[in-house]
Amino acid sequence: MSGHPLLRCTVCTVFAVAAMTACGERTGPLEPTLARFETSPAAVKGEDHSKVIKRSKALKGDLLATTTVTPNGGTPAIPDAGLLVVFPRGAVSKNLIVTVNAHSGKDVVYSFEPHGTRFNQPIAIAQLLSLTTYAKKAGENRPEIHGGYLLNGPRDVDATGLGTFSESFRAEYGTHASKTYVVFATNHFSGYALASGLLRASGEFPFRLPDFDQ
Repeated sequence: MSGHPLLRCTVCTVFAVAAMTACGERTGPLEPTLARFETSPAAVKGEDHSKVIKRSKALKGDLLATTTVTPNGGTPAIPDAGLLVVFPRGAVSKNLIVTVNAHSGKDVVYSFEPHGTRFNQPIAIAQLLSLTTYAKKAGENRPEIHGGYLLNGPRDVDATGLGTFSESFRAEYGTHASKTYVVFATNHFSGYALASGLLRASGEFPFRLPDFDQ
């Protein structure tokens, strides 16, 4: 598949997943089964440098997916990337067209639009673990991975895959359709990455895991 132009925004999410060959568009209300979120995601502020989790094969081109999220919820997704974004009921007050761009390269970078959108309650960003180079260890309850904010988008990831993050977010394991995901939460569209290292953030995770099933 030929690549698409990069979205003109600084909003990026970086994950490690296997090569992607297709993208999709899903519209209409898809109500997630996640319980309504009652708390805000705790972020650890301050510059951090961590390695971005890698995909097994480089993505040759960009992929786009567009979804209409309603006040009942929605699940923007790029299945071939293993990306699932869960909006619970009430996250938006009116219909919102969300576009996700999976950027090319070895580091998986996702851009989200509309840039700067803030939500009424946190949303979940989930990455399918089996499509990453990270393997869950025996007896491991939390992944040695955390979400991170890329202030300048993919420009904050250097040629060696080292990311510069201005905020970090706790991650957890969750399941969807009997598959294991690494999940973190946000209440706005900004640049995010899945990076190596266990984040010891205080506070409860802002939604109930592990069931993402529809």
